[in-house]
Amino acid sequence: MNNKKHYIMRTITILFILIAIKISAKEIDLKTSITEVTVFQSGAQVNRTGSVIIPAGESEIIISDATSLLKKESIQVNGDGDFIIMSVNYQPKLSDVDNEKSKWAGLETKQKSLMKQMEDLSVKIQVLKSEEESIMNLTNISTTTKGVTVEQIVKAQEMVRLKLAQIKTAKLKISRQILDLFEEHKTVSQHLVALKSPKQSIEYQIVVKVSAKKEVKGNFTLNYIVPNARWYPTYDLRVKNVLEPMIIEYKANVTQESGEDWDNIKLKLSTGDPSQSSEKPKIEAWWLYLNNNYIQPQRPNSFYRYTDARFTRVKGVILNQATGEPIPWCTVMVSGTSIGTTADANGSFSLVLPNNAKYLYVYSIGYNRQTVNLSEEELTVKLYKKYTPLNKTVNTDYEKQLMTVQSPIFHTGYSGLLPTIDLAVNDEYDMIATDANGVYAFAMAEEAMYETESLESARYSVNKISSKESRRLEAEQIVATKTLNIVSTEYTIEEKYSIPSNPKNIKVSIQRIQTDAKYQFYCAPRLDKDVFITAQLIDWEQYNLLEGQANVFFEETFIGNTFFDTRYLVDTLEISLGRDKGIKVERKKSKDYKRNQLIGSDNIAYRDWDISVRNAKQQSIDIIIEDQFPMSVDSKVVITQEEMSDGKLNETTGIVSWAFKLDPSTTKKMQLKYKVKFPKGNTVGLD
Repeated sequence: MNNKKHYIMRTITILFILIAIKISAKEIDLKTSITEVTVFQSGAQVNRTGSVIIPAGESEIIISDATSLLKKESIQVNGDGDFIIMSVNYQPKLSDVDNEKSKWAGLETKQKSLMKQMEDLSVKIQVLKSEEESIMNLTNISTTTKGVTVEQIVKAQEMVRLKLAQIKTAKLKISRQILDLFEEHKTVSQHLVALKSPKQSIEYQIVVKVSAKKEVKGNFTLNYIVPNARWYPTYDLRVKNVLEPMIIEYKANVTQESGEDWDNIKLKLSTGDPSQSSEKPKIEAWWLYLNNNYIQPQRPNSFYRYTDARFTRVKGVILNQATGEPIPWCTVMVSGTSIGTTADANGSFSLVLPNNAKYLYVYSIGYNRQTVNLSEEELTVKLYKKYTPLNKTVNTDYEKQLMTVQSPIFHTGYSGLLPTIDLAVNDEYDMIATDANGVYAFAMAEEAMYETESLESARYSVNKISSKESRRLEAEQIVATKTLNIVSTEYTIEEKYSIPSNPKNIKVSIQRIQTDAKYQFYCAPRLDKDVFITAQLIDWEQYNLLEGQANVFFEETFIGNTFFDTRYLVDTLEISLGRDKGIKVERKKSKDYKRNQLIGSDNIAYRDWDISVRNAKQQSIDIIIEDQFPMSVDSKVVITQEEMSDGKLNETTGIVSWAFKLDPSTTKKMQLKYKVKFPKGNTVGLD
């Protein structure tokens, strides 16, 4: 009976194990590619597609090729096939960083070779030092020494001077060689320590849990928003002559730093901005109190929550604080984690960050460790050299630095604070070149191992917290299809584009618009005798244009820039096309320009201007000329307007306008004449 019961229990246990194995979701990697991108004025929506065979049962589809800079709230996954999408999660995955063991042997061999060269050179310095001591003994010989003559002393002193100069020069030359070897040894040591320090990298995955009754092919579409992308418009305004329409070449300047290249993608440009909140403002009660100042109503936050300042990738460069030179092979770790990287030979690094990362630890052999606040996406980290107290006199700057090279043969002891590298040394400053396993032992390596131990202890908590988070350059003519949505306009560019992830702008042609513009010439000769041409557009709203800079080409010549301002609701959009030198305007003083009279107690000043306009162009033009009468704010100053050649007067401002059509090669003349009466003994600013 007991055997039968034991058999039943064993069978049930095996059955549960088999069921658990069957129920456990299978992980399947899905490779996707970017097929379409919609770029907004701030941000972009990236579309990825991919296919994979889904086995029967539950599976987890792992998508790892999306950028870590995406906004997780915006992730959308759609599937096509006989299966069900059960959930979509966005979670981190930790991986061990490749420590490039293949490089260890080469670096260790080079390290030992450099050490041997320094020791060989230090032996030469010791020999020179012995020679120097022997030579210095000759200085004790004097005329009181038995059998020594004055002539012999003179010769001995001359020999001492020459020999000491040779020895000092030789020592200095060898010292410089040791210093060069020392710097190279330090770099190699740091590289080796950085490689041997265990680190992990983090990447973010989109995990799609699916269920299928049978094996089926699944086609997936993934959409998400990246914030580091934008486009802004520019225009080329082309006018061949005033008898032909104006051509508006509408262009977009597209840039993106999303962390992934957009290769040969279908491009759309939208005037929308998903980073702005769609929540309408709400007016609250406005209470007035005695003796209280006016308080401006608080404007609600206009940005959607996923635009909050938080980034998932950081890059930077590490420099020597004193010299500004890059420090190679530094170790960079995220505080409280085992996630880190090694800077390259130029001191540059790039690192994907876990959620809630606040600080980086940066350290290198011979420098104090630096804690860096993660407040920006691009960092410049400056490290300070370490210094150690010494105990004897320093003779030269080179010998001062030689203190940092210690070996069982070459002993130098100096006083002062001198730069040093983190090498394990004994009480007599002798370098311990190898440990019991023949591997170089460095204090910084020990520090790195200590740091790693603390990071390893934090790894589980990071996983526990983080792993559950859900969810060709310018073309000449490109045709774009315009789509009017409820709140934005979208342009679909027919030609495919490749836009790399860097700050460079890529110009994209959107459309070429031919407009029936009315051209108007204008001049205010009192301010500027040049004639300006403007184009007036009626019903311009139909083109759905955005404000932006415009390059102006008139009569096939570039004449300058203007601002294409579409921000204000006006019936006619006026665009300045610049100056036209084909029309000449003169404003000259007439013969009676500055006649003055004294009548009784009043002064009377006369002013008389002759204005002429000549059309040297081959087409008729519509032109407006404006000048002005002065206006009085004092009853004692009386202005009499005597002549304005049928101009139109604005009584409020005193501005006189002449609007007329001017035929080719013709001239029109106008006159502006007035007098000003004011009390004797006073002046008015007429000139």
